[in-house]
Amino acid sequence: MTARMLVPTSIGLLLAFALIGQAAPDPEQPVSLLQFEASIRQYVQLHRRIEQQLPPFRAHSDAQDIIESSHAMAAALRTARANAREGEIFTREVAALLRTRVCDALAARGFVPEQMVASTLDEADENAALPVVNGRFPLRRGAAMWPCILDALPGLPHELQYRFVGHDLVLVDTHANLVVDILRNAVRC
Repeated sequence: MTARMLVPTSIGLLLAFALIGQAAPDPEQPVSLLQFEASIRQYVQLHRRIEQQLPPFRAHSDAQDIIESSHAMAAALRTARANAREGEIFTREVAALLRTRVCDALAARGFVPEQMVASTLDEADENAALPVVNGRFPLRRGAAMWPCILDALPGLPHELQYRFVGHDLVLVDTHANLVVDILRNAVRC
């Protein structure tokens, strides 16, 4: 892709942010990262719109109320994103950027990628289901994120989190416990 092709895309994104009343992103960021952040904002807007239509979540509810609230949110998001597929948020360009950031973060701390993958697999229940887009996130499969990797990845709003399942980076809606997207082989240095 030539520099001439990137300029209109960047200008178009800046105009789009101005039209929707959002602060303009840093023009020094790669276009792929700007597109990723725009996709995240779009998803979160959908999440919040759906959340307003559902009965309010009560943090001090009993466990059954919390589970029912999560299921209702997941069902509404699934309906709204019925055609969601892998790679819609983690596009090819974003995937390349994030893979590089993950590998650089591990290398900067002296870690070998296999160490990180092994540690996530140690915490996982190998009998649990594997994640799929629009499916419930299998909590028994996911592992806590390494701080050095979290620092290297773009920040997320509180509705979303990153999780690793083996070599794959999973974007999870924490309120709905729903898989939003999956970046396969995110750790392949």
